[in-house]
Amino acid sequence: MTAKCVGCGLHWNVSIYQKIPRSGYICPHCESRLRAGETLPNKQADQSGRPQKMKGAKP
Repeated sequence: MTAKCVGCGLHWNVSIYQKIPRSGYICPHCESRLRAGETLPNKQADQSGRPQKMKGAKP
């Protein structure tokens, strides 16, 4: 199953058994940024005019 990260906007492969909160999936990279005290990036990958990249998933 793939889930879109609410922080960076990338799609990640996640287990079908993983519980995803209603607020949305947060990838490991954004999760570590939150723990370090940084904020999540405001603009997402699909809004920046670049083609959307699939991270950890093959189209």
